[in-house]
Amino acid sequence: MIRGLILGGLFVLLIYLLLRYVWRTRPENPREVLREELSRRRAVGESATGMSERLRDVARERLRPVAAALAEMREELPEDQRFDLRDDGDTLTVEAGGRTIVVTHNALTVLLGDRNGAGLSGGDGARRSLRDERYGIRVDGALEEHADLAGTVRRLASLIADAVAGRPAT
Repeated sequence: MIRGLILGGLFVLLIYLLLRYVWRTRPENPREVLREELSRRRAVGESATGMSERLRDVARERLRPVAAALAEMREELPEDQRFDLRDDGDTLTVEAGGRTIVVTHNALTVLLGDRNGAGLSGGDGARRSLRDERYGIRVDGALEEHADLAGTVRRLASLIADAVAGRPAT
């Protein structure tokens, strides 16, 4: 009797494994395959979009003190020498004395790379960690990087003073 139960149990297990194998190897419904693929791609797309939005938010947050410093500098200048400041959220654009100065934060370059296709520091397109925060100042097409807020503000003050005085960038 025990021998019959063991053989019966093995037979049921064998049937179960056979059905499981057949169920997995049968051709899937093309509709289901397409639905799964579309939902997988949609999830990947939403993830990438969400990441870039979060990094834009980081860039906006890091540029707030720079924007505040530029606003103070603007107020310090006489009315006829004041520069125009445009805040695009993740970039700041200063127009002073015919010169355009664009200030960025490297949060977006961590994920997306430099917009011009080359890396910011290595020239090989290498990406850095988000913790390696840097501010970028683009003047006349040339990019300078500054590792801290104080250095960035100091360099901006120098560039604005040169632009207001009519001197070329140094």
